[in-house]
Amino acid sequence: MYIARNEEESLEFDIKFHYLISKSSRNVLLINVLEVISQLMDEFIQKSRMQILHEGNTKESLLGIHENLARALKCRDESKVCDAMKEHFNLIRKAYGYDK
Repeated sequence: MYIARNEEESLEFDIKFHYLISKSSRNVLLINVLEVISQLMDEFIQKSRMQILHEGNTKESLLGIHENLARALKCRDESKVCDAMKEHFNLIRKAYGYDK
């Protein structure tokens, strides 16, 4: 995502990141569910990115959250993965005004 030249490319990398995580899980149910709802998921990611960036969050903060998640997954650190996911969900909730 760091090498994206524009928001369209960044969105494409973001979507691929989410699919890579699900495929890496080797959880057949998760992978199949994601494939079935892929269009909805892609639209959700796109709308969430727009909302997050519209709310004054920087692209760098979103990248940092994704990077924290990727590093935690790579280290297989369950606690850090949970923390990174909480941070990600909190950012989404805040962007949509659900943190109040």
